[in-house]
Amino acid sequence: MKRFFYSFLALLCMISTLHFPSISASSTYYVSSSGSDSASGSESNPFKTINYAHQMAKDDDTIIILDEGIVLDETNNDAPFIIDKRLTFQGKYQNASMVVRAGGILLGADVTFKDMTIGTAGFLRPGIAANGHHLTLNN
Repeated sequence: MKRFFYSFLALLCMISTLHFPSISASSTYYVSSSGSDSASGSESNPFKTINYAHQMAKDDDTIIILDEGIVLDETNNDAPFIIDKRLTFQGKYQNASMVVRAGGILLGADVTFKDMTIGTAGFLRPGIAANGHHLTLNN
């Protein structure tokens, strides 16, 4: 009986050290030049700026740009737009673009850009710094 008890206890200890992945649904947010950052972020009620969509997003979410998505830092245009979550930025239509009005893009996580163009609006450092993370560009 003691042997069974200790075997059972050892089995419980082994099971408790296993990591079970949490299952969480990813979300999709939409951005449009005609949207509003007080909107819900749905396709029919999109956000206006990519900044706000990024703020609302969690790891593994997707941000879909319907036409032109703006990255704007009104407080400091020299500061980079820091993407610190695993996200996918995707254009929905052929003319989808991300216009960066900040000091470039700095990755703090793995990021994918799909089916869109990325442009800058004349500020310093118009680039993307992967900073040791994976940057995927698909077109």
